[in-house]
Amino acid sequence: AVAFEVPTREADEPDEKTKEMIKHVEHAISQIDIKTAPYVLNNIKAASFARELEGLTGNKRVNKLFLYGIELLNAGKIDESIAAVKEVLAAMEVANTESKADKIFKVKKQLAIAYMRKGEQDNCIINHTNESCIIPISVKAQHVLKEGSEEAIKLINELLTHNPNDYECQYLLNIAHMTLGQYPHKV
Repeated sequence: AVAFEVPTREADEPDEKTKEMIKHVEHAISQIDIKTAPYVLNNIKAASFARELEGLTGNKRVNKLFLYGIELLNAGKIDESIAAVKEVLAAMEVANTESKADKIFKVKKQLAIAYMRKGEQDNCIINHTNESCIIPISVKAQHVLKEGSEEAIKLINELLTHNPNDYECQYLLNIAHMTLGQYPHKV
C-alpha cells in the first residue's frame, strides 16, 4: 500500500489564493450600483425602495412605488408586485397629468406581465407537469389556476384597443390564451 500525506492547515482558514479571490469578489460586489444593476439583487433593491417610500407623497411616491413593484416582480414576489402596481394605476387614473394615457399604458402593461408571472408561478411551478412551460402549450400543461392568465388577458385586450400594433402585447395575449386552451380561436 502506498501512503500519501495530505497537507494540513486549519480547516476554517482558506489558502492564500482563495483569500485573494475573496477580496476580488468583495471588491467587485462593492462596485455594483444596486439601483441600476438589472436583474440582480432584486430583494435588496426592493427593500431599498420600500425604505425610500416612507414619507414620500404625490408623484414622487407613485414613481417610486412603480419601481418598487417592478423590483418585487423581479424578486419573485408576485402578489406584492401586483398590489403595488395596482396602487400606482389607481393613483394615476385619478391624477390630472399630461401624457397620462402613455403612462397608464406602461403601468397596465407591467401589471399584465405581473399577472402572466402569477399564472406561471401558480401553474408551471406549483402544478408542474413534464410538459409545463413548453411552447406550444399542450393540453396537459394548460393552467389549472386561471386567475393570472385571465387578468392578463383583460388588461392586454384593453391595451391593444389603444395600441393594436404593440407586438409585445400581441405576443403576451397569444401566450395567455394558450395557457387557457383558448388559442387561436379566442385571440
